[in-house]
Amino acid sequence: MVTAALCVALLGIMLTVPAAAQDDRRAAIVLGVVVPLGILASAYGFAPRRYSVTPDGLLRMHRRLFGSKAFRITSAQAVAPVFGLGGIRLSGSGGAFGWYGLFWRKGTGRYRAYVTDRSRLVACDGPDGLVVVSPADPDAFLATLPAAS
Repeated sequence: MVTAALCVALLGIMLTVPAAAQDDRRAAIVLGVVVPLGILASAYGFAPRRYSVTPDGLLRMHRRLFGSKAFRITSAQAVAPVFGLGGIRLSGSGGAFGWYGLFWRKGTGRYRAYVTDRSRLVACDGPDGLVVVSPADPDAFLATLPAAS
């Protein structure tokens, strides 16, 4: 829902800003086309695409366009879909192509989230801190972790 709203809003900007600006067409193109497309490309590019786990417990989160990020895992468990509610997003996306980035929540502290479906959350803990992911099958994902608890 958030992704669709963002796309509609950016499309509206792209259609109205260049048409409304008559004095400075170059600025209108940059503000009305380049900036919205940059926002959309960034949101899509940093969104999680899939997860993989190595036999030694390294969780790799693969992004749609901008590479991957790895975290060492010592324990993992499924968490309730309401896990992130009531928290604060410090940086990242709050719904455009997923919920990902750095977050803070009372009782949990700072954590990273790379989530596309908030109904399937798994919290992974390790020396790199808490990382919340949303694998397609949380039970199968937990079974692949060598040190899952």
